[in-house]
Amino acid sequence: MKKWKKTAVSLGLASALVLPSFAQASTMPPLEQWKKQHAQQHAAKARLAYQRLKEAKDQISEDTLIVKYKEKIPASVHRSLGATLKKSFPQLGYDVVTVQKGKTAKEVIRAYAKLKAVKSVTPSFTYKKVSTNDPKNDKMYPLSLLQIDKALQLAGKHSVTVAVIDSGVDTKHPDLKAQLLPAYNAVNPAGPVVKDIHGTHVAGIIGATANNGVGAHGINPNVKILPIDVFNGEWGASDYVIAQGILYAIEKGAKVINMSLVGYFNSPILEDAVKKAIDAGVTVVASAGNEATDEYAVPASYEGVISVGATDSKNHLANFSNYGPSVDIVAPGVDVYSTVYDPTKGASFAELSGTSMASPVVAGVASLILSKYPDLKPYEVEAILEKTATDLGEKGYDLKYANGLVNPVAALNFDIKKLPKKETWSDETILAKAAPLQLTEETTTKTGSLTAPEQIDWLKVDVNAGESIQAVLEGAEDYDYKLILRFYPEGKKQSEKPINVNDTRAGEIEGKLFTAKENGTLVIGVTDANGNYSTQGKSEYTLTLQKLTTLAEDNSTKDNPVAIEQLPFDSDKSEFAPFTFIPEKEGEVDHDYFTFKVEEPTTVKLNLSPVPGINSTISVYLAEDFYHPADPENGPYPIVPPVNNNGSGKGETVTFEADPEMEYVIEVASEPPLDFWYYGLSPQSSGANGDTPASAIPYRLTVEPVTMPPDEDGYPLTDDEEEPAPSEETTPAEEAQLNKKAKEKKDIIIIIEDNVPLSFEKEDIQHIKENALPYSLGDKQSAHIQFGEDRDFYKLSSVDDTAVYRFTFDVPDDMQPEAVVYEYDPKQDDLYPISEFNGYDYFTGQKTNTFTLFLEKGKQYYLSVANGRYQPSADPYTFTSEKLMDAPKDVNENNNEPIRATVVQPNKAVTGNFALNNDEDIYYYKHRANDDIFTFFARPDKLANKASLPAELQGTLIPIVTVVEDTNGNMSIDDEEVGKMVEFWPTGLNPLYDVNGSFKAKKNTGYFFIINSYLYDGLTLQSYRFGIETLPKKDEDAGSVVKNNVPSKPLSLKQSGNTFKATGYLNASVDYGDKDYYVFTAAKDGKFTVQLAGGVTMDGVISIYNEKGGLVQTFDYYGEGDSEIATVTLKKGKYYIVVEDSFARPSAQPYTLSVSPVK
Repeated sequence: MKKWKKTAVSLGLASALVLPSFAQASTMPPLEQWKKQHAQQHAAKARLAYQRLKEAKDQISEDTLIVKYKEKIPASVHRSLGATLKKSFPQLGYDVVTVQKGKTAKEVIRAYAKLKAVKSVTPSFTYKKVSTNDPKNDKMYPLSLLQIDKALQLAGKHSVTVAVIDSGVDTKHPDLKAQLLPAYNAVNPAGPVVKDIHGTHVAGIIGATANNGVGAHGINPNVKILPIDVFNGEWGASDYVIAQGILYAIEKGAKVINMSLVGYFNSPILEDAVKKAIDAGVTVVASAGNEATDEYAVPASYEGVISVGATDSKNHLANFSNYGPSVDIVAPGVDVYSTVYDPTKGASFAELSGTSMASPVVAGVASLILSKYPDLKPYEVEAILEKTATDLGEKGYDLKYANGLVNPVAALNFDIKKLPKKETWSDETILAKAAPLQLTEETTTKTGSLTAPEQIDWLKVDVNAGESIQAVLEGAEDYDYKLILRFYPEGKKQSEKPINVNDTRAGEIEGKLFTAKENGTLVIGVTDANGNYSTQGKSEYTLTLQKLTTLAEDNSTKDNPVAIEQLPFDSDKSEFAPFTFIPEKEGEVDHDYFTFKVEEPTTVKLNLSPVPGINSTISVYLAEDFYHPADPENGPYPIVPPVNNNGSGKGETVTFEADPEMEYVIEVASEPPLDFWYYGLSPQSSGANGDTPASAIPYRLTVEPVTMPPDEDGYPLTDDEEEPAPSEETTPAEEAQLNKKAKEKKDIIIIIEDNVPLSFEKEDIQHIKENALPYSLGDKQSAHIQFGEDRDFYKLSSVDDTAVYRFTFDVPDDMQPEAVVYEYDPKQDDLYPISEFNGYDYFTGQKTNTFTLFLEKGKQYYLSVANGRYQPSADPYTFTSEKLMDAPKDVNENNNEPIRATVVQPNKAVTGNFALNNDEDIYYYKHRANDDIFTFFARPDKLANKASLPAELQGTLIPIVTVVEDTNGNMSIDDEEVGKMVEFWPTGLNPLYDVNGSFKAKKNTGYFFIINSYLYDGLTLQSYRFGIETLPKKDEDAGSVVKNNVPSKPLSLKQSGNTFKATGYLNASVDYGDKDYYVFTAAKDGKFTVQLAGGVTMDGVISIYNEKGGLVQTFDYYGEGDSEIATVTLKKGKYYIVVEDSFARPSAQPYTLSVSPVK
């Protein structure tokens, strides 16, 4: 056997892929090394689950905590608990503290939990940006789509201030500065705002100036904009900083707040700040999020906030837009043209997409409504917007388009006398209007329907001290209901603190157990958590209530667990049944315990039934470690970490491998683990209101041995090396931990042979080829995960057509599918990953079950399936596949090898795409003339039928061009040539991510152009055009001498009607960049429109000088590929108009300069 060096690299969740440098000497051609590295790095980047997990983790501060207090906490007390006071919010009752060096967040949280003055402690969460005589109004399509000019005629004259809580706004932008109030930096109050693209764009959509000859006006160009920078130049903004921004907006009299930012972790301080704003009469608008999910985004999903989804110019829901019950309305958010701050040149304009762009559209319309009716309350503004929205999708409210597309004209024509009256629910009103109800030990069912905004249906029941009420609320699948519980002690007219129960999503069941401490009246309210309703009666609910005089005793405690004598076990049949989640002590979460043993290695399945209102957890411990932990302060450590996969009212399932002679402890709990990662001190449940999750509805725990079928493919291979035998001193618990460690999932190994990375050991490859299960595309396949490290391999049938295929998984609750599709390389006898799938989105917390990829005709593929939870699964998983569509043709394929490169010629563009896996396109140009300079471009085309494509095929093509000189002319890329590669990425703010560059071509020398695509948001069917272009050799005004801005031989403009025009080029090899001087004579005083239209790579600048060389005006408002246009007032006389590029670049495409009088 050939001897070769092995280098093992673990591919753990947070590891980096280590690969040999492509510049190393090797028997493999250097380009092949570079390609393999590029493919492996691309595969590593494709680990979307890890990327999303990192994004999610980045949202949670590891050293900053938000402390909510009942009474003010002195700084000295904070220090004694291991924290330092950073900022205080007495208006909201919060302190922001940082964890002291040497302390951990968990330690400090535990310390705060013992302090009676503390209500809750949570980590700080970070939120991200979610991406007339106005000559560019035609580019700002929402203006025409929403009939904004007509709406402006209907608007009122009252002044309205809109606070833009975002990244910094360019306060000197010519299309914004007239509308801006003094800007505020909430992070650094004494410092300036940090100018940014995002905040500037959002501000322009709301209120860019009208009739100023620049850009396109905003939705309400009469508004005053209060810029509040909460990012300070960083990628994310902390919750407490956003809260500070909200308080500042209230203080400065803002009537509308726009927040085009999003996160998915609930922040009490942010929620309280939003509530304070709404209570102060401020209408709050926020973006719904860009994750194409129905997950509730923060702050958009907070009560009273107008949550905005995004549509395109054809009123289709944007492929990135969030949807679902928390969204209230939609607005244009795709390719919206507005003001930006370009770090390379300053003020400019660009098209951006996102719900970040849709939200300011609605905020602008809200400001128009308030300009006409300044006394409207936030809920009234929202009601007008929703009642007048243009219906899209299903008739009436639906989960895709919510209440419809914002309609400014209809909103301003709405008769406010028809606004629904919002009930002010005082204690007196609640008690008076609540329907009385007599409850018994038998269940009582009440039904109802929510037909008006903010409707709350109230019921009341008298209870005695010690009695309990169990409530269960079910409703229509499109609506998210919540319970409100208010208890009035006997003889009192004021309720105790209300308990809000909203632990589940739309169409799911809520539950709550309330126990009275004294005689009184319990009032129960039913409402929609998002304020939604249906006049057609679609929002129907069923409330089931039961009164209990006594609650079941807790028959299972830590000190007295239920001993399971024999498997299978069913808690319903136990002598100690029923088992309920009723706490042993007031204020403590209920934990029940069961113990068992097995006589031989056994796969055991645990199933905990759903209980409304309970977000349950299962954990498994070794009894010895559980009752006598080696580390008492932090232990015991579970061998099956807390399983909490499904959410409130869903139940849990887990399967694990039990060893003989070990005693196991099963712990079931009525809430998620108290994990700093998720909750800090306060779980996101009704328990966050100060009460404890509990239920009188019995749960059922089953523990059953499972006979697993033999492993289908015998992979992974068992390690031949024997594990060292435990010493005599090894305890059973330590032995079990050693066994568990030995069984942990094998690392994926990268082997480096002759500097070529291989994904598997040679013996693994052979085993997979021989034992992989055959799978025919289109069939349904079922199998088991028999043990934690099991990976099932399938050999896919021959692919008949190069096409797009979708795989769909149906998995049991205790499985998180992880799938990898490999392409077999017969030359290397290896498998290379081309597509990876993880069935859980760590960013939104949602499960996923489909992935899509291209499969190429004639290639052999393998699919591996594993459980991402590294545990066996007692029930089988199933997957199917289907062909979605044929892959688009690429006429230049197969040009992914230097020897197969597509030959290109100057000024003749070619087309290509990246539909195939790990595709790259290589082009070749041989220059035979004298040395010369050429430009080149890679320009993605817009996806024509984008809206009709599946979301996973609407990815964005971002080309990367690498230029390599073929120095020795052998049509190959050699070692020395690899080292001279130059890479070009998209530049500027072009929404299509054009790549533009230039190179100097030497006589009789060839050049490779290697084009790759960086994909971050799915597969793409976009095509692109690539070409190299010659630059003009002749300088039109080369003989002209310019002195004090006066040219000796200016170029002339040709008159056509009332317009004067000229066409020219900006030439190369001109020191400091070419400038073309034109002479123009104004026959009389007047206003003139001057326009410079160049190619897609030109960022034009127009300067006008008078006859003596004095500067009249310079125009540089717009960016690359965007025509420069302006109106200037000139007196009769001679002028010189200068054309140049903002970055002194030559132009391969001609420009056109035109001057025409304004009529």
